[in-house]
Amino acid sequence: MKKRSYIITALLAVSMLAAGCSSSAETIVSGSGTESGSGRLNVDSQRSEDTEELETAGVTTKQLAGEVKQKYASEEKYEYAEPLLDIPRDQSFQFTIGFDPGEKGMTSFGEIIKICEESDLTHTLPYMASWDEGSENTFTIRPPRNGGLQVSSYDMEDAPGYDSESSYLFDRGEGMDWGNRGTLYMVQMVDLETGEPLEKPVVTVMTVKGELDAPDVTLDQTDDGVARFQWEPVEGAEQYYIMEMSRSETGSFIPGTVVGTSADTSWTAPAEDNWGDVYAANTRFRTFSISEDDWLNQHMVEAYKDQYDPADGPVRENSEYINYYGVVAVNQQGTSMVSQIFCEDDLAKLLPYNLAYNTERGSEDGYSAYTATLDTAPAYRWITLCDGRLSQRLIHYKTDEASEADATYAEMDDDGNIISAEHRNVLEIPYVVDGTPFSGSVKVENYKKGTWKKDIQGLAERQEKLRSKTGNVTAEIEQDEEDEDSSEAEMKVKDGYQVTANSALSEYLAISMLNGVRKIDLSEFPESSDTVILTDAWEEAYYQNPLILGIDGIYLSRDGKSLKVKYQEGGEERRRKQQEIIDQVETVTSRIISSGMSDLEKELAINNYLCENGTYDYDALDNAEQYGYQRVDPEYNDAFTPYGILIDGKGVCASYAGSFKLLADAAGLKSIVTTGYLDGSLSHAWNRVEISGAWQTVDVTNNDNDMLSNALLNMPDYAVAKTLIEDTSYVIDSRLGDYRSDLEKDEYYHLQNRFFSIDDIADELTAELEKNGTAVLRTNYDLDDNDFYEIGNQVIENTQDEDLKGFYWMGVIYLEK
Repeated sequence: MKKRSYIITALLAVSMLAAGCSSSAETIVSGSGTESGSGRLNVDSQRSEDTEELETAGVTTKQLAGEVKQKYASEEKYEYAEPLLDIPRDQSFQFTIGFDPGEKGMTSFGEIIKICEESDLTHTLPYMASWDEGSENTFTIRPPRNGGLQVSSYDMEDAPGYDSESSYLFDRGEGMDWGNRGTLYMVQMVDLETGEPLEKPVVTVMTVKGELDAPDVTLDQTDDGVARFQWEPVEGAEQYYIMEMSRSETGSFIPGTVVGTSADTSWTAPAEDNWGDVYAANTRFRTFSISEDDWLNQHMVEAYKDQYDPADGPVRENSEYINYYGVVAVNQQGTSMVSQIFCEDDLAKLLPYNLAYNTERGSEDGYSAYTATLDTAPAYRWITLCDGRLSQRLIHYKTDEASEADATYAEMDDDGNIISAEHRNVLEIPYVVDGTPFSGSVKVENYKKGTWKKDIQGLAERQEKLRSKTGNVTAEIEQDEEDEDSSEAEMKVKDGYQVTANSALSEYLAISMLNGVRKIDLSEFPESSDTVILTDAWEEAYYQNPLILGIDGIYLSRDGKSLKVKYQEGGEERRRKQQEIIDQVETVTSRIISSGMSDLEKELAINNYLCENGTYDYDALDNAEQYGYQRVDPEYNDAFTPYGILIDGKGVCASYAGSFKLLADAAGLKSIVTTGYLDGSLSHAWNRVEISGAWQTVDVTNNDNDMLSNALLNMPDYAVAKTLIEDTSYVIDSRLGDYRSDLEKDEYYHLQNRFFSIDDIADELTAELEKNGTAVLRTNYDLDDNDFYEIGNQVIENTQDEDLKGFYWMGVIYLEK
């Protein structure tokens, strides 16, 4: 099973089959209702924090929009005006005011109108402004003096638009170009007549028209873990520039430097950027100066002790500026706006940089290539990620390339002189570290010459059992090629299934999709003209609500006023499956949840039920891989929804996570589905659940493991981040910080009294081995090779058993007689 999945999706790309997120706002949806038009459920909308409810009667989409907007009115910080779409690069804006700015103490036009670069409205873009000639109350805003974000002409002498007198390609002159940012935000801060600050500033989304359409870019990893940009062809484009852009935490973007060009529709960092893929990869995206692995080197401790705090993690290489990456389409007439922009900090969390050495058992190269037997061959290797954090990755042994070899064992004196040498036969097994370009070989000292080809399959089978389980399919909100008339959809209201959302737009989208609306009217939500805001809300609506089953495609109309949804199945079939899921959730919770249970007991009961009754569907994952994780054949659709695990008894991670959320919600727990990546490159879904007021992480999919059961149950964020990297898709961005977990008292091995200090765990492992023949206990999450082999040697000494099998991962030690 190859490791391949998107690590960063396009702004309009969404992970189709993960689930959602809880919040302060909830909607109630039942699983019964009648088909009308595109098919719909009965819905009732209410808040979780009060008793406000919508009337129990049919509502139209327009009525629904008004009601959810009213519900969230007190929480919204801004009002949105009708957007300005496809403005020319040199567009200016004129404003007339009815007050004296001086009397209000204002010193800049930015206190009246500001222009922002991003939807969070935190980064302002400087612009040119002046009073109109002969006027004391009318002023005009023009593009910034330096054009905002533009393509630097540095080292681009032969490029279209080059002018030796300018620092930018296609320089249009002072105040004549809003630059290459495709979306800008004009924010009115005060009442233009009185000058009084607005309680809610008014935001106008503006899209800027380039000479070409902007590329729609995704960023994934090659099979060996190197970052790769990919995009659909842009009509009229002659080539594409891969841009590196920088800015400080509070500043706007500075001109973008071209770091790569392509006449094709993909770009992978060249070998010279990766040092030949031998010792390091993804060097362009490295962000650290001191890594966690470096800090295990005593020399580094002394050299950087004033800069490094282990509690804070790796030291950033440049703390003043952050780099971003995007793609621009180019021809002789001009450029497109820049594509989706990817922050290097997000990339660095996912991309492999090099093998870690200071965490590995000692030898000249920092890692022992020798192992006593096949059973003690290492299962994982530590690597350093581009952000400087350590991560354990599974070893993939190339057992079909194993061969017998001759090894020389030399004894040396203190001066390094060879005293004696001995030749021995060893079994050499090449390997690669999964999802990386890093390779090596392990030499087995004791093996059976006549049967090693058969015996080695046991090593391959062990590694396959340890392989992480994942499963997600991605899709994009695409431009709709058809302009249909919007049709009014009526929705019924009735008590039932709980739906969660964090914004009016998100809730509106969720209710619409739960009702099976095929064309969602967006005209009441002018903020949806910003595809960043729309995608953020759509993803949350979809991920939060696992009863939204089977979506094949999402299409945004050309005018941005409607969103067309293509469902995998018809309304009747979809409603039938929704009702089956609801009935099963009720049946299961009545069986496994009892009155008087604590939140923790409920969580454990749900986790155990899913582990015991669910089976991972490897066939579904393989099928998704055939289609690049963009879709699956119809027979595997259910494996990516709660129907798979809850009804069929088999599914992938999206099915486990959606099922956990439904059961947790029914049990009275607050829960979310978190989306992101497993081991940096595998698209994945898991859960967080609130236990006694604190959020905990639970990955049911990978807790269901015969050898390392419940290794990812209630681990604190700093530990779980070594293997699970969340993205920003599962909840709207403003709520991302609400679900952090720093506690470990409820971690599974702590709860079961199976967590021991490094100093004590050898004796406990010995006792459990003698009792059961196997032992699975946990110690510190950052357990490294040196500590593990010291512990193993002590257990061997205790048991006098030289044939112990064993490995470790994330502090969990597995030993077997």
